[in-house]
Amino acid sequence: MPACSGCGRCCLSEQCHASMIVLGDIGAICPFLRLVEPGFYRCRLVEMEAASGAEPLIARALGIGKGCTNETEE
Repeated sequence: MPACSGCGRCCLSEQCHASMIVLGDIGAICPFLRLVEPGFYRCRLVEMEAASGAEPLIARALGIGKGCTNETEE
């Protein structure tokens, strides 16, 4: 599995369980998804968790850094 590219495709396709716990099912693109630059996104929940120095529970639960499941056409 390739490394995460930060493309945001997974977050743009469905709301994750972490944001559902915080926001409920909003039926829209998650407001925690932050566009860093064109084609490169970050999760604000994961960023807040990292900035606080807390154990990365959200990042682990979401599989952040574990690899990308985006199947791009070549």
